Amino acid sequence: MKQITDEVTVKLTGLDGKENAIVKPVQYVELETAEDVLNFMSTAENIPLILAAANYGFNLKARAKVTAAIKQENQGPEVSVNRLLTQMEKNHEKNGKPWNEEIKATKRAFIMANLGEFGIEA
Repeated sequence: MKQITDEVTVKLTGLDGKENAIVKPVQYVELETAEDVLNFMSTAENIPLILAAANYGFNLKARAKVTAAIKQENQGPEVSVNRLLTQMEKNHEKNGKPWNEEIKATKRAFIMANLGEFGIEA
C-alpha cells in the first residue's frame, strides 16, 4: 500500500482560444495487492472508504458512455473550432511553420467569420 501525492491539472479553453490551467494537489492511497486490500479493510474506519471508492468506480463506469453521448449531442461550436485550430496548428508545426499567438488569433477570427464554410453550426 502506497500513499500517493500528485497534482491534478485541468485545462480549460474558452471560445477566445485562451487556455487556462488550474493545478491542485491530490493525495490518495494506492492498493496494489489483495493483501493491501485486506490490510486496509482490517481497520473498521477504512471499510466505508473502500466501499465508497468501489461504488464510485462502478458509478463512473456505468455513466461514462451516457455522459459522452450527452456531451457529443450538446457540444457547442467552441469544441469544433478548438479542434480545428489544434489540428491546423499541428499540421503547421509538422511542416516547420509553428504559429505564434498572433497567427492563432487571426486563424480563429477567420474560422469564426466562416463557420458554415467549415461545416460548423453556431
